[in-house]
Amino acid sequence: GLVPRISKVPDHLTYAEQGSEGLVSRIWTASDIPEAKPDDNLPPEIFPIPVLQLSTFGSWAEIVERLLGRWDFVPASRADLDVELEAIRDLGGGDVDKLVDAVVFSARDAVRYQAYSPGLLAMVPENLSKVWERRYGDCKGKSLLLTWYLRRLGIDATPVLVNSSQGKALPGMLPSPRLFDHVVTRVRCAGRELWIDATDLYRGGRPSEWTTLPFSWGLPLEEEAEHLVAIPAAAPEDSFLKVRERLKPDSRSRVVSLDYEILARGPG
Repeated sequence: GLVPRISKVPDHLTYAEQGSEGLVSRIWTASDIPEAKPDDNLPPEIFPIPVLQLSTFGSWAEIVERLLGRWDFVPASRADLDVELEAIRDLGGGDVDKLVDAVVFSARDAVRYQAYSPGLLAMVPENLSKVWERRYGDCKGKSLLLTWYLRRLGIDATPVLVNSSQGKALPGMLPSPRLFDHVVTRVRCAGRELWIDATDLYRGGRPSEWTTLPFSWGLPLEEEAEHLVAIPAAAPEDSFLKVRERLKPDSRSRVVSLDYEILARGPG
């Protein structure tokens, strides 16, 4: 059976162990716990208290191998997908950047985003034919669809597992699929590495210029992947949100209107 791996145990934690019908039960007891006085507004990847982590995986490569066997990159039916693929080819012509832009707009805008799905779908997407047929999917389904289109066009694309709140902490933790709660896509073309989040409907600009994402580290779902990969972050000056308000009173009708103008830049 699988043997849990345990992260480094602090001195103030002890456990009693007993076996029953082939199972091992451990009861942990804490004593003389050191007082924690964390600073205010700590980043989410900083743990101000001791953490005990359990994992049945010995490496990141084991997670990739297990999941790749469950992710189906072959559509059950290609008829409708091929129609969309030809439309994307027509829009892009022979320009790689235009092809990337057209693919992202199709996978992002033509397929409605449905958030986290429980059960098996928490780690394994449904077949991409079904995602395209019903026009909605979660981050895994949208990334799978995006990857399939790009690969059919001869562009290197890979789904990448990420953590949306504790990305910077991943390299210091035991390998576990439970550390991931989101999927993005890494695209390599024309000597560049692009990072695409197909669920982000508000990011402006051209996808062929998106080289950053706010997730720090990710696990690529590709053959022979053994390690986490670093995800570039946008410089502070390249990520901002501007909001402009305009209040327009009409003295004759006594009606007041309020207009908002929002300008967002960057992946944050």
